[in-house]
Amino acid sequence: SPAAGEAPPARPFLLATGETFSGAAPSQWWVDGYAIESDGRLVPTGPRQFLPVDSVQSVFSDTQRRFVYFGSSSSSGAQLLTYEIATGSGALKPLGRSTGLGGWSRVALHPSGRFLYKPTGSFEVTGYEIDTKTGLVVGPLPGSPFRWSARGGNVVTLQAAPSGRFLWATALWVYKSQSLVSFRVDPSSGTATFSGDQDVLEPADNLAVDAHERF
Repeated sequence: SPAAGEAPPARPFLLATGETFSGAAPSQWWVDGYAIESDGRLVPTGPRQFLPVDSVQSVFSDTQRRFVYFGSSSSSGAQLLTYEIATGSGALKPLGRSTGLGGWSRVALHPSGRFLYKPTGSFEVTGYEIDTKTGLVVGPLPGSPFRWSARGGNVVTLQAAPSGRFLWATALWVYKSQSLVSFRVDPSSGTATFSGDQDVLEPADNLAVDAHERF
């Protein structure tokens, strides 16, 4: 309970996205919002909101600033849509879009909300700076893209550490042969420095790390 004159704590929300098919007409992508109650129950926050895109490839959020991002594509090309989540109602307010930077299907957001990472080529990850006031992409980070191998291959998954000190990637370089790649991240600049890799025989499609970054 907030003290007198104190702002109420931000309410937690869950967002769900999906696609509605309507026969011959183009499909529509939508967002449903739910407030999370103290017992974990989900309560709808309002009417469904439709997104001005042809597809949604990824969804991620900056919980510190209550921004939510939709990696998407449309007739005008790939784009990253930025919305702000209203503290009390959970309503989504469009802030803008970042374009001309390629696809957004595999993305890792730094916990600070200041940096964004995505694969941009064979065995390389590009980092971007984010304007923390608008949520829009400013431009590539110094020294980006970050590379680590000359073997060639595709980055499959990215995962940022909860502390923001590390970044991990899975990279497929030969059929059914893959590397788990580690980077050290400078929290002030966002620069990622290769620190090692581990070859595995079977492809890993997803990564997860525990809160203490031990496993």
